[in-house]
Amino acid sequence: MLLSFSVKNFRSFREEQTLSLVASSRHLDHPDHLSPIPDDDNKVLPVAVIYGANGAGKSNLIKALAFLEELVIRGTEPKRPIARRPFLLDKQSAGEPTQLTIQFCNEATAYSYGCQLGDRYVDAEWLSILRDGRE
Repeated sequence: MLLSFSVKNFRSFREEQTLSLVASSRHLDHPDHLSPIPDDDNKVLPVAVIYGANGAGKSNLIKALAFLEELVIRGTEPKRPIARRPFLLDKQSAGEPTQLTIQFCNEATAYSYGCQLGDRYVDAEWLSILRDGRE
């Protein structure tokens, strides 16, 4: 189950943006609609709706998630560029790395996986177990 997804320097996202499905504690009208997060007091929404104006980044958010999925499943090929699409509306961002982070639950454990990559290399990659909201 998806907990959150963050993207930075990918397509129309220059600064880090996060989609979080962790439920707010302000409105607990239907607590039976929420799913527990393992080893955490928070709960997660089972579904999310993304809406906004044309050009607001809805499709690019989905493309970033699909890019991360493709990167994890297929990996990279030696001596071939990584098909990332950095934010191109300023020259500085084109040379900076793209960062993608996903937090998810698999059975009774919550994980955080992320990577930072440039045009040719995966600069960093991490996988952490989440407990009590901490890695």
